[in-house]
Amino acid sequence: MARAPRTVLLRLTVKTAERTRKCSRNKGHTVRPGEKILLVREPGPAAGSKGYCSACAAAMLAAAHDALEELHQALQIASASTSAAEGTEAHVANLVI
Repeated sequence: MARAPRTVLLRLTVKTAERTRKCSRNKGHTVRPGEKILLVREPGPAAGSKGYCSACAAAMLAAAHDALEELHQALQIASASTSAAEGTEAHVANLVI
């Protein structure tokens, strides 16, 4: 039986804001009740979560998409030429949330 593929997006969810809140990335952005927010759970058993407005979430997801594309391309190149790929690494800039 085949196993389900693992996901790297373990801590991301989209929720509807139940109350007025500030965006965790830009305190000048206000999220009103009923608007969608991106919730990012912090790692750890007692850690909380941070909520981001749609504008900031779009910028963050675009950066994440670019980083994932770089990784995807690096893996395709590595699998196409195994001798050239041995001992090389693909470096992707850390995403700032």
